[in-house]
Order: sequence, then structure tokens, then C-alpha cells
Amino acid sequence: MGRGAPAFEATIVVEDLKDPEAVYKALLPEAGEAKRFRADIELDGNVVTIKIVARDPTALRAALNSYLRLLRLLEDLEGL
Repeated sequence: MGRGAPAFEATIVVEDLKDPEAVYKALLPEAGEAKRFRADIELDGNVVTIKIVARDPTALRAALNSYLRLLRLLEDLEGL
């Protein structure tokens, strides 16, 4: 994100996972810098945290929707 630009942030915390490392590894390729947002993914014990910082609220909403969709897909496939 550029310096001085206002940022919009959100954090998704997923706890009590059956296989937190698998969820982390599945989400990791999506982490990093995109055109209008940045996503960082962390694994701490049984908790996966996704932090999103976006340039505008629309980008934040799109990123949140993407990650929530991925989590839902993982839940459907693996039962998280």
C-alpha cells in the first residue's frame, strides 16, 4: 500500500480447526500484494489469521468476500 493513502483494514480469525496447517497452506498462495489490497496470513497454533489492508472500502469488501469464499470451500471439502 502506498504511504500516506488512507487504509481500510479487516481481520478474519479462524479457530478450532481440525487441520490448521492445511488451511494455512491452502490460503498462503493468495497472500501478498494485489493491485488494491494486501493480505497477510499467519498460523499460530490452532488459529489461522488473515489480515487485509485495502486502499478503499470496495477493495476491502472484495478481498473479504474472496477469503470467506475460500474458507467456505475448504469447509465444504475438508470440514475445516
